[in-house]
Amino acid sequence: MSKVLFICGSLNQTTQMHQIARQLPAESFESFFSPYYVDGPLELCRRLRLLDMTVVGPPLANRCIDYLSTHQLPIELGGKKHRYDLVFICQDLVVPQNIRGVRKVLVQEGMTDPANFWLGLVKRFRFIPRRHGGDRAVRLVRSILRRERRISRPLRRARPRLGGNRRIDAPRGQYSRH
Repeated sequence: MSKVLFICGSLNQTTQMHQIARQLPAESFESFFSPYYVDGPLELCRRLRLLDMTVVGPPLANRCIDYLSTHQLPIELGGKKHRYDLVFICQDLVVPQNIRGVRKVLVQEGMTDPANFWLGLVKRFRFIPRRHGGDRAVRLVRSILRRERRISRPLRRARPRLGGNRRIDAPRGQYSRH
């Protein structure tokens, strides 16, 4: 049985994760839920209550825990008890250390941040952290990385096209239909 971790965020994101978990077959997947969490320097910021306006802060995290408790879902704070085969995560600007090597599915709400001054800077200067440009910058960075991967891959040898083209050795007016 595969273990799946759902890292929830706002109440809307938490209900989305719950709906996804209900669609997974219970005989194949064991689901666990956690409010969004951070580690390293951001954990220190959270403890100093500098992140209270984010999904990591206590106000939104407590709403998430209340929802999970109300629906009697298995809560695993910080996803530390098990090794997971798959993680559903509601944002990817900050990915906790303990799930970095695990397959992830990013679930987004469908809303996008408006373009702003920072987005232009992130596009022009790659050393500026992408989080400053909002979710558009995240998509921009991903498309740049995909393009670079395509460019760095060796080109495949082109196959000769045979269908519908006139063969060079065929008499004029005769075409090959191989």
